[in-house]
Amino acid sequence: CCHGEARKRIEQALKAAIEKGEDYDLELEIVTAKGRHRWVRTIGHAEHEGERIVGVRGAIQDITERRMAEQELRESEAKFRSYIEHSPIAIFVLDAEGRCRDVNPAVVDLLGYDRDKLLGMGIPDVVDEGREQALADFGRLRAQGHVEGEYRLVRLDGSRIWGMVRAIHLEENRHLCFCQDTTARKRAD
Repeated sequence: CCHGEARKRIEQALKAAIEKGEDYDLELEIVTAKGRHRWVRTIGHAEHEGERIVGVRGAIQDITERRMAEQELRESEAKFRSYIEHSPIAIFVLDAEGRCRDVNPAVVDLLGYDRDKLLGMGIPDVVDEGREQALADFGRLRAQGHVEGEYRLVRLDGSRIWGMVRAIHLEENRHLCFCQDTTARKRAD
C-alpha cells in the first residue's frame, strides 16, 4: 500500500522509533490494493522496558474525507479571494476597532494609498466629512448586522471624494465594507 515517498517516510519513522525511541505522527498518501488513492494518518509510539525499546505501538486512520474537505476549502478560499481581488468595488475588512485588516486593489485605486499603508489605518484616518456619523454607524454595526452611509473620504494626495459605504458584521472581530465612489453623483445633485 505504501510506495515511493510515503514508503520512505514510514520506513524512516519506524527506524527512528525502533532505534532511538522517537514517536511519530505522519499523514501519507497511499494506494489501496484496488488502486484507490487514500490519505492516512499513522501514529507510532515506542514501547520501552527500562532503557530498551521493545516494540512500537501505533494506529492508522483513514483521513481521506478530511483531506478532501481541506482541499475543497482551500480551493473555495482561493476562488473567493480571486473574486475580491478582481472586484471593481472597493472592499475593506475592518477589525472590532474599525482598523483595516485587509483591502482589495480597488481600495488602493480609490484612496491612492498603497496596501501596506492602508493596513492598520482606521475610520478617522480616511473619513473627512461625516467622521462622527461614520464612527456612530460603525458602533451600531455589530448589533444591527449591517449599516450604510455616505461619507467624504480623504485620498493620499489630500483630495476629497464621496463614498457610499455598506458594511456587514461577519464575526466577532471582522466586518466587511463595500465602498463606491459617489463623487460624480454628489456633484450632479
